[in-house]
Amino acid sequence: MCGIACILAFADKSFLNKHTLENMTKEIHHRGPDDEGFYLNEWVGFGFKRLSIIDTSLDGHQPMFDHSKNYVIVFNGEIYNYKSLRKELVKKNYKFRSDTDTEVLLNAYIEWGSDCLLKLEGMFAFIIYDKIKDEVLAARDHLGIKPLYYFKYGSFYLFGSEIKSFKNIIKFELNERQLYQQLIYGYVSGKDTIFKNIYRVKPGTFMRFNKNGNIEENLYYDVTANLKEDSNLNFEYEEIKKYLNESILKHTMSDVGYNTQLSGGIDTSYITAVLSKEYNQVLNTYSITLQKVKEDESQYQKIVTQKFNTVHHSFAATDIDMRDNFEKATWHHDIPIVHNGSAFLMMLSKHSRNNSKVILTGEGADELFGGYSTFNNNVLNKYKILSYVQRYDKLLHLIPSISNFRIVKNSINNFNLGVDRFSLFEKEKSLSLYHKLEECIDYRKSVVQNIKKLENKIFATFQTSCLNYLLERQDKMAMANSVEARVPFCNHILFEKMNKISYEKKIKPAPKIILKKLSEQYFEKSFIYRRKNPFVLPISQWLRNEKGLKPWFDFLSDKTFRERGFYNHKNINALVDQHVKGVKNNSRFLMKIIKFEIWHRLFID
Repeated sequence: MCGIACILAFADKSFLNKHTLENMTKEIHHRGPDDEGFYLNEWVGFGFKRLSIIDTSLDGHQPMFDHSKNYVIVFNGEIYNYKSLRKELVKKNYKFRSDTDTEVLLNAYIEWGSDCLLKLEGMFAFIIYDKIKDEVLAARDHLGIKPLYYFKYGSFYLFGSEIKSFKNIIKFELNERQLYQQLIYGYVSGKDTIFKNIYRVKPGTFMRFNKNGNIEENLYYDVTANLKEDSNLNFEYEEIKKYLNESILKHTMSDVGYNTQLSGGIDTSYITAVLSKEYNQVLNTYSITLQKVKEDESQYQKIVTQKFNTVHHSFAATDIDMRDNFEKATWHHDIPIVHNGSAFLMMLSKHSRNNSKVILTGEGADELFGGYSTFNNNVLNKYKILSYVQRYDKLLHLIPSISNFRIVKNSINNFNLGVDRFSLFEKEKSLSLYHKLEECIDYRKSVVQNIKKLENKIFATFQTSCLNYLLERQDKMAMANSVEARVPFCNHILFEKMNKISYEKKIKPAPKIILKKLSEQYFEKSFIYRRKNPFVLPISQWLRNEKGLKPWFDFLSDKTFRERGFYNHKNINALVDQHVKGVKNNSRFLMKIIKFEIWHRLFID
């Protein structure tokens, strides 16, 4: 895991120098405090910060050249099948001077060009300069585990592992076109970001540039491809177990050891069980606990740690911790935080760094196996009714346009299958807090437009917009403390296999049933089939605590806030008043605005 910086200067060469690259890399020093390197030619500049995990010697220094000096790479991530690829390349007479996956990746590109991406299993973002063709290839892994952003302006491009690497070069501006998606959904998904002229290299995508400024963008992998077909593939639990357990083992590849996160939920508990029982690993597990609140999962963490005799480290989190660390977490996150627990994830990675620079997490299991409450039969039936009414205009005309019926009618009119997971009144209430928001959710709509089944549309939304956010969050909060987070459930081979299985077999009789069945060999049924309790914080209570988060309401009343121009202050003030008095729990709506304001003041103001 490392930090990448890159400049491509097609005509304007004013930024193409080592000083600019040093300015970019110093902002992401936390991503790679172990080593750094730079490369410059007439139109390409590379900067690099290394976090050494595989072959920690100087042989892993980047930018890395091949033997001929005709190819140079900067690479962030891990290639889990690099040893088998290396054997294949050795048979083709390639020679290696290091034990790194970086050198394997570079030689794989030399041998197969962009088709090497189809052979990789892992998490990666890399940029290669090919002197022979005088062109640059920038690529990102299949699911988007490792981040890669670029700033596009005139005749030059800037690339970085984090958006903040651009801060000393350009002035950050708000992408007002994406305000709707940011303020209603909480996250701008797809290629765009909430920053003007700053974009993501999309998951499963590579971009090719030549020195004349010609650019092509290619999608080499689409996680939703198998959801577009009606599939009723038979499967064996043992087959799924084999691929899943192998993925977990591959993710332990490290020359500096590893830890595991343990939430107490089924995902991280399964990883812990497999590594302990199947592979005889002695584990260091790390957990966050919430004292004196019903959402605390420490009792379930204790069951796992005692059963598998792990060396356990737990840390109590409070609203004071959240308040004191939230601004720092937002800075490291680059974009407005969605999940309230992000600051605690950052704090946990700081503790785990004392034992290893690597930690395994359970991200992606819900998106892979269908673990969200949306997949409960009652929720799905409501969606089906909405989609049925939406298709038949005559039914829609029967709904009167009065009071709450009007809200229902508007919600059905605006209902985008698989895109909107709001309740009927939730979206209407959100929209009432803003002025002049123009709907722009083209990417979210494009993901589901060619998928027939409602359930598969929902899977597709989770596997793109939702998963992309979770992976960004996991990467940034761990890397804030120079820790490499690994996600064994996020293996594109697993997604390909699971997406061929019909949704009924994944979510009936209960969501996530396949993983739950696999877990029965390790845990009691009472542990597995308990009510799902995600890491939900008592934010409503904390926002009423004068010594906790209540002072954050000052963000919603000061001069800066009043002059934004897109807030409906009357309605927001009413929500704050109701919440403080305990009349209603409006924390979900208010926190979205507070988190956006903290980000706006850090990055834009």
